[in-house]
Amino acid sequence: MRYVVIGASAAGINGIRELRKIDKESEIILISKDSKMYSRCILHHYLRDERTVEELNFAEENFAELYNVNWIKGKAVTAVKPEEKKVIVEDGTEVAYDKLLITTGSHTYIPPVKNLKEAKNVIGFRNLEDIEVLKEAAKTRKNFLIMGAGLVGLDCVSGLSDIGVHVSIVEMEGWMLPKQLDERAAKTYQDAFGALGVDQYYNVGVSEAVLNEKDEVVSVILTDGTEIACDYVVVTAGVRSNVEFLEGSGIEVGKFGLIFDEAGKTSDDNIYGAGDVSGLSPIWPAAVKEGIVAASNMAG
Repeated sequence: MRYVVIGASAAGINGIRELRKIDKESEIILISKDSKMYSRCILHHYLRDERTVEELNFAEENFAELYNVNWIKGKAVTAVKPEEKKVIVEDGTEVAYDKLLITTGSHTYIPPVKNLKEAKNVIGFRNLEDIEVLKEAAKTRKNFLIMGAGLVGLDCVSGLSDIGVHVSIVEMEGWMLPKQLDERAAKTYQDAFGALGVDQYYNVGVSEAVLNEKDEVVSVILTDGTEIACDYVVVTAGVRSNVEFLEGSGIEVGKFGLIFDEAGKTSDDNIYGAGDVSGLSPIWPAAVKEGIVAASNMAG
């Protein structure tokens, strides 16, 4: 039996752990565009130099050796061919599988705001590469604007406000963490960030990004007409599942992402999914549980 896992996420890594508990002998191949294993939940710790890259790792240091995994790192999967039971890696390599687990996660969604997608100084807060860019940008850029005051937005604000830059945050709802807190509870956080000098704008969105001749954002215009000067924009207003590589595969996807049942099984009996590639399980512990459940059922 050969198991192939796509994505070195929390769901993928815990899926591999579960597979190895059930099946000690079969081959396991992990393919990921990431070259390191790291927790996205604490990326802000790396941004403010509270942790090193190594300290972001949520897996054992010798994970691949410990679980006897062939890890193809730093390479994305570009296609899946269920009829041939193969995945295609970006360098053209074809990897055969008996059972496949998809845990490719999600990516930052850049909303359709005028000039935003074209701008060179706009980034998400999702991957280690994003944080590397922000750490470098903070050396020369001093006014950062964050779009979205949800959990990821707060992580971003927390990291940036500790490294000597000015931060503004814009949220379309009426208060911070609108999905988690009511207005009264949110005020505690808003007051705390206000004391750190964070400017906060609620009940408004960004309607336009104003660019200079280098296609860099120099200010944003809000839906109420307010203009805010900034020299870097971080989008934390939502994500989209990484399912583009499944186009043409026949594997069922929906509005939010990959579709799989409570056992993790997709529309193909040999292919399973776990984590927020579904678009419905963005919380880290839920992704871990899904990975374990999917792997357990995949191994039979």
